[in-house]
Amino acid sequence: MTKHSQMYQVFYYDGESGHPAYHFIQDMQGMSLEDALRQSLQSAIGETREVLDLSPQYFSDDDVQFGLCVLKDDSMVSVSQVIGW
Repeated sequence: MTKHSQMYQVFYYDGESGHPAYHFIQDMQGMSLEDALRQSLQSAIGETREVLDLSPQYFSDDDVQFGLCVLKDDSMVSVSQVIGW
């Protein structure tokens, strides 16, 4: 049986604004969620910075990564949980 690549949607949770919300960032693809993150995490961080105007002067990559979630099997999963920190 051949395993096929899966699509995942990356969101950024902004709980600091007046109206907490999940912002769609990008799609990513991989054989597993972990594989997709290995391939696309830096791209997702960069896209989040661009979409939400998050300056590296005020938000480190770790700060941005902490707010990233992935839609997996109809539930949101924290990127930090997946990568183990």
